[in-house]
Amino acid sequence: MTAFIVTTEFEMQDGRILQCEYEVFKQDGFNSGRFAECFEGDEVESEPVYLIDGVEVVDLPKGLDAIAELLYCARPGSFCYTKTQLF
Repeated sequence: MTAFIVTTEFEMQDGRILQCEYEVFKQDGFNSGRFAECFEGDEVESEPVYLIDGVEVVDLPKGLDAIAELLYCARPGSFCYTKTQLF
């Protein structure tokens, strides 16, 4: 099993940074040997945590919820996407 922390960020008009952080747990598949021993890999993401300038925000201000959803759905190459391996 491998675990990562994914962080994405968005600079707001007032200069503050909205961040989204979540963990990804990845179980590698096994596809050699007897068919009965093979299984597909699996990937599970935790619930996102949103921060504004490093402070956790429980209820996002109006209008930021749509941006927050984009941050959670972002992939490499967008919204300063970083993926750090934990183990």
